[in-house]
Amino acid sequence: DHDDDDDDDDDDGAAKKKKSSPPGFICQTTKGEFEVELNPELAPKSTQRLLDMVKAGFFDQGIAFFRVNQWITQFGADYHGRKPDPYKALRGHAEQDRHPYGPTDSPADAKERKKHPWVRGTFAWIGGTQIVIVRKANPQMGTNPLYAPA
Repeated sequence: DHDDDDDDDDDDGAAKKKKSSPPGFICQTTKGEFEVELNPELAPKSTQRLLDMVKAGFFDQGIAFFRVNQWITQFGADYHGRKPDPYKALRGHAEQDRHPYGPTDSPADAKERKKHPWVRGTFAWIGGTQIVIVRKANPQMGTNPLYAPA
């Protein structure tokens, strides 16, 4: 009986391991680290772009948090004349996801986006290499149809 129970536990453990967890990574800062969990169902292109940039070491170049206020933390890396630029391809045009709750400029979509504001912890692109992490919900955030949370 005891052996059968162990086998059941092993089967349950194997089943649990088969469940995939959302993609993500750990950000290390001078103030500590935080974990980023991405949602590819909401923003598949943005999620893949971010994972590609992390894998390529894009964010290992000493990126500064250049806007930290009560609402957001914003960071990114612009080109600063390095030659050769090892990240040139990553800086190029990237097809962005449209906002999952209202991808157009129509009044109906604008109304829909307002129903799904970005909340604390939302991680989103606001350009090719600029990222925002929401610290405190704000009704203005997430209203642009081009800014998709990842």
